[in-house]
Amino acid sequence: PAVLAQIILAHAPRAKVVQYETVEKAYRAACEGANEADRILVFGSFFTVAEVMQARGQSKYGKCER
Repeated sequence: PAVLAQIILAHAPRAKVVQYETVEKAYRAACEGANEADRILVFGSFFTVAEVMQARGQSKYGKCER
């Protein structure tokens, strides 16, 4: 993950790169930073997407809780 962050910053020095311990923590942080009109795009392996789907399932409405 640290190498990927370095690559991103080499190409986009003003980018904000944040790393999280788990996919769920990253998803929760994205939810906290999003507003009602925003969309959160999750991509990667099936395992990554499955973890977010599981985290969404724990939410009362299947969405980011505020």
